[in-house]
Amino acid sequence: MIQAYCAKCGKEIEGSAALLLRKPNKRDYCKKHHLCVPCYNAVLKFIRKK
Repeated sequence: MIQAYCAKCGKEIEGSAALLLRKPNKRDYCKKHHLCVPCYNAVLKFIRKK
């Protein structure tokens, strides 16, 4: 089984999760970050404030 860890809090992700994709660079490479549900909700809350 593949283990994923949250890019924000560092905890192992179990069950539901989210992916955060960054803007592609000049080579069309897009960095991917795994987020647990609580960290994903925190990121959404931060984005919506702007």
